[in-house]
Amino acid sequence: MIYFAFPHKMTSDGELKNGSLFPVPTFCKSHSESKRCIEHYANLKKSTSDTVTCPYGFATAKLCIEGTEIILSCLNIEGITKRKDVLKLVKQNDFLPRLSQTQFRSLIDNAKEMFLENKTSNVRLLKLEESQEIVNNQKSLLENTLHEIRKINAQLKSSVESFSSEYSKDRLNFDRLNNLCTDIYSSANLLSIRFDTYDLEVNPDLNLNVVMSEIPIYKRIEKIYKCLNDKLRKRNLRLNLEGNSYKKFYSSNVIEIALFIVIENAIKYAMDNSDITIKFEEENTKLKVRFNNWGIRPDKSEIQHLSERGFRSAKVVNTKQYEGRGIGLYLFKKICETVDVSQKITIGTDYKAHNGYMFAPFIVEMTFKDMRD
Repeated sequence: MIYFAFPHKMTSDGELKNGSLFPVPTFCKSHSESKRCIEHYANLKKSTSDTVTCPYGFATAKLCIEGTEIILSCLNIEGITKRKDVLKLVKQNDFLPRLSQTQFRSLIDNAKEMFLENKTSNVRLLKLEESQEIVNNQKSLLENTLHEIRKINAQLKSSVESFSSEYSKDRLNFDRLNNLCTDIYSSANLLSIRFDTYDLEVNPDLNLNVVMSEIPIYKRIEKIYKCLNDKLRKRNLRLNLEGNSYKKFYSSNVIEIALFIVIENAIKYAMDNSDITIKFEEENTKLKVRFNNWGIRPDKSEIQHLSERGFRSAKVVNTKQYEGRGIGLYLFKKICETVDVSQKITIGTDYKAHNGYMFAPFIVEMTFKDMRD
């Protein structure tokens, strides 16, 4: 194990570990998974400065050793952090003395010297710790995917059992059998989309550059929402398609994942017993598709962050009713950028009160250019 004096992370979405000299403060332990912290660490890669202040007032620094970047966190440094801001958050049993910039740099230099004294084995250990963090993140992603797949599989088994029971009756109900066939087909399609989404999260570059073909957007959306019919029924939601589209968009099949994400999100976050509308406006070679559902209204300051990896609206998180990791809209945006589809998220001005929360129209707009006959 490599020992760092300060609390640290090996990757931006990895675990926050105690330092050998300075442990993680109590406040940071309880807030390290908050949306503000997740967003802070995610944006750290883009920062041109080696040392920045976190949303709560502590300092965060990037340390590079032999090509590997380590994130030092929970720092209290003169000239970077405000004394009053840090003192408000530090508990009596926390050990977090205020360091001068000279003391901080001295500790960093000493750590690098100790590291280089046994460079070969330490580089291996450093790479191993970094790899372990990546494996842990992949494990979390896999567990979430398996959770979703188990739910779909249970739904599939239930439909198959119902079909078998219905088919064994002396008098067949063909309407019932047809509906069950549709449910089985939908669940199978849903499994396929889930696997594709997992592939995309694990290796986006590999899965975004696949064979291109002409895709009928209207029919793809129709297929996806039928796959999610069971979720619509359980929430007593009504999904309406307005307008039509007869042309095709030249793209890879990854666009289907983007469409699935938007429709599933609309169903997942919709107000119970409400309408979801998907409107198609086709003109010449351009198609505009607008997805509209009633969702919990986020703060104005949050709207611009909704497509950022790991970000979730505080109001949605506080309800504790919606599972999520803040990945969906991030992937949606990434896919749209890759296949050259413009997208926009807006919040309507109307509102409704429901279960103690304010709901507003959540509108996602996609614009497809160069549609083909």
